[in-house]
Amino acid sequence: MPPPMAPDSAPTDPASREPLDAPPAPTVLAFLRSLEDGRLEADLDATLRECVAALRRHVTTSGGKPKAAVTLKLGLTDDGNVLEVVGSITSTRPTPVRQRNIAFRTPGDGLSVQNPRQLPLDLAAPAATAAPVRTPDHAPAPLRVAR
Repeated sequence: MPPPMAPDSAPTDPASREPLDAPPAPTVLAFLRSLEDGRLEADLDATLRECVAALRRHVTTSGGKPKAAVTLKLGLTDDGNVLEVVGSITSTRPTPVRQRNIAFRTPGDGLSVQNPRQLPLDLAAPAATAAPVRTPDHAPAPLRVAR
């Protein structure tokens, strides 16, 4: 037999001990909007937009099918009648495709883009010994239109 209720108390659910006439809990989205006075939702929105922009930039510059991810984590700590909620947002974005380069090992274990065993080529401008370019002495014939 249940214990007698005080005349001014509301009936409670035996499993959760919540009042049966309690207002419904807010939806997850409404709850997220209320965290950090709305700052968590604004940061999540900004992070998502930055990831979408990074995907667009990657496709424009490198092509392919890049991937990104946004993670929202809610840390919950129960302290009796109060729950502490701490949100964190992380994201992974596509890494830019870098140009492939080759390098040569130098005698001191360094790197060089020029082969240290190859002799340098003198690529100076050619001497002015070439014959001058001849130009015709007469004007070119006018073009005729075929009919």
